[in-house]
Amino acid sequence: RATLDDLERRQQARQVGECIGIPTGLQRLDVLTGGWRGGQLVVLAGRPGMGKSAAMLHFARTAAVAGVPVCVFSLEMPDTQLAGRMLVGGSGVNSGSFRTGDIDADSWRRLEQAAAELSALPVYFSDCANITMGTIRSQCKAMARRGRCGMVIIDYLQLLADGKAKDRYQAITGISIALHELAQTTGILVVALAQLNRNAAHAAPSTADLKESGQLEQDADAILLLSDDGEQYRASLDKNKEGRVGILPIAFDKECQRFLEVEERR
Repeated sequence: RATLDDLERRQQARQVGECIGIPTGLQRLDVLTGGWRGGQLVVLAGRPGMGKSAAMLHFARTAAVAGVPVCVFSLEMPDTQLAGRMLVGGSGVNSGSFRTGDIDADSWRRLEQAAAELSALPVYFSDCANITMGTIRSQCKAMARRGRCGMVIIDYLQLLADGKAKDRYQAITGISIALHELAQTTGILVVALAQLNRNAAHAAPSTADLKESGQLEQDADAILLLSDDGEQYRASLDKNKEGRVGILPIAFDKECQRFLEVEERR
């Protein structure tokens, strides 16, 4: 009965053109996935500079606007830098101008407007570089009990592995299993950023290029890969347990840290 009731809700949402799950903010991705779902493990992977951080903040902002509280655990950059990137993406101000302080009156206006909108959203940052998987699990469960965690983002997965671990492959495998278990047992959407192998730098990557562990490919409900061959930016949904996969017609504006949807090529 519960399964049929859920199906009815999804049917009603589809009939009125609404996203069935947690919206991604990217129309084609919503079409392929029906939106993210609580209890899923989503892996967002790419080489450095491919827009992984911008993508995670885009997903965080979109989910928060839809009323889903988001907890972001960053092992790579401080929360002030994350907030700055979120302001840049929300305002459309040039990221270089933001970093150097070269801000004119119009940019200030847009930044202040974006700050007012973002500060009202249920997005929580934690920037502890030495955080462990056990601490993340306990904090997420505590936040979820208080209604403050419906989605958790981890930036990035390989940094969770103990640097002293003798077997990196085994360490990443354990983290992948723990993230999958966190999603399954709490019903929280877990989005984990991950690095790709170096040989995926210029070619169209696949799930086989996930760095240091094949377990991620097995555990993830969805895998989104970001790449750029120098001529074309590429975002592909390479795995989707509950639907189709495919190339997403989007472009990445690095200067403004924004993703733009483009018309699909026929």
